Amino acid sequence: MNRPAAPSPELVLEWASTVQSTSDLILRRLTGDYHEDAWGFDEEFTETVFPVFEFLYSTWWRVQVEGAANVPGHGRVLLVANHSGTIFPFDGAMIATAIQKEHPLPRWVRAMVLNWAFDLPFVSYILRRLGGVAANPANLGRLLEEDQPVMVFPEGQKGFGKDFADRYRLQR
Repeated sequence: MNRPAAPSPELVLEWASTVQSTSDLILRRLTGDYHEDAWGFDEEFTETVFPVFEFLYSTWWRVQVEGAANVPGHGRVLLVANHSGTIFPFDGAMIATAIQKEHPLPRWVRAMVLNWAFDLPFVSYILRRLGGVAANPANLGRLLEEDQPVMVFPEGQKGFGKDFADRYRLQR
């Protein structure tokens, strides 16, 4: 019976390094040794899960973007869009991913999120760490004063539950 070839020493070292860095990350998380801003955004967490969004962006949906470079690379930015009619608003995640991947000066985009989403235990934790902020005018104003890029979907909840046939129609 033929045995598979042993992995190269370089590959073994790469795996060991990955296991070590993942273990270190988990230990820091469990001991509370990480940074989040006043809104709950955690850049290290976001960078860790970003490959999932990159996969969805590049491989699953094969997103194509035009004009990402037109978004200012510094200062306050307000990105306004309509939901495309999905049950979960992945369109917002893909816009944020586009700014991170396609822009010459990538930045993490803050998303204004419906308040009820922050009442969901696990979802609330993830949303805050990824830059989600409760959608209200005061929070939007503060984020813009901080020169953050902010994404809003004025349709709100009505926009992400619409029928496929209405995906390009504004819901109010």
